[in-house]
Amino acid sequence: MKKIFRSNFYGMMIIILGIVFSFTIGIVMVRNNFSVYLSTIIGQIVLFLVPAVIYFGMTKLKVKETLRFNKINVKDVFFIILIAITVQPLVMGLSGLSAFIMPNTFGQVISNPVVNSSLWITVLVIGIVPALLEEITFRGIVLSGYNDVSIRKGAVSTAVYFAIMHYDLQRFLYTFVLGFIFVYLVRITNSIFSSMLCHGLVNSIQMIYLKAILSVSKNGKAAAGASQSLRNMPVGQRIGIIVTFVVFIIVGAVLTYLLVKKLKKNHIGEMMKIDTAEEVLACKEEKEEKIINWPFIVTIIIYIALICYTFKVLKN
Repeated sequence: MKKIFRSNFYGMMIIILGIVFSFTIGIVMVRNNFSVYLSTIIGQIVLFLVPAVIYFGMTKLKVKETLRFNKINVKDVFFIILIAITVQPLVMGLSGLSAFIMPNTFGQVISNPVVNSSLWITVLVIGIVPALLEEITFRGIVLSGYNDVSIRKGAVSTAVYFAIMHYDLQRFLYTFVLGFIFVYLVRITNSIFSSMLCHGLVNSIQMIYLKAILSVSKNGKAAAGASQSLRNMPVGQRIGIIVTFVVFIIVGAVLTYLLVKKLKKNHIGEMMKIDTAEEVLACKEEKEEKIINWPFIVTIIIYIALICYTFKVLKN
């Protein structure tokens, strides 16, 4: 089985497994009043950890090499922390604009657990666990199939799977951008620990911010779901909010770009070797194997169908 096809097929199966999980085990957990945090942990294990174990058991691939379990230096850690901070306005801006199309259902679901739980539990369940297991899947297994193509192509393709995996149109834009950035971090440092660290910090910072906002709000759920009222605002007010979001996006994008560029410069010697190898391998690989194959197309079709179904449910 060719590498890109194998990665796309694995990504497709994860997406399908997630949908099946939601309509089976997910429903059972809701009916039995499982907490959001417990449901999240079970979901992460079933969707990402178990399939990864099965994958390596079937393919016999080397775990360390495939997942890039390589050390990162202190200087890289410093830049990754800065990137996790500068990407926040970018995420907020994209999420805000998306809220004009779809309500922030994730914010509504997570608000009560965040308010009623310890900050450390929230950071562990929502910040750290997904950062570890989702990275193993997307910047580990899926990205490994794109080793012989350019960073940009690998980043776009795997970011699509990462964004679709959230099954939420409102979160598609910013999860795509985050997935894109995480790929660059992994390929530049040659370590999945870089994306795990950044992913965990991004999630944790968002949860800390959300808890702070909800703690001073009289109605936490209303605050988390405030995006629902954006479409009902006067035109002038909406334009002002949109402009603010756009400014957030520009500032966050520029700062993050400069930091990633600097990080890449710190690894210029390694990157030159990678780029040279990519030029040779990509030319050969692209002739033999296309990035857009039937698993990739099927994944897109499934997502479109899921979004249409979501719109229909919300309309009713």
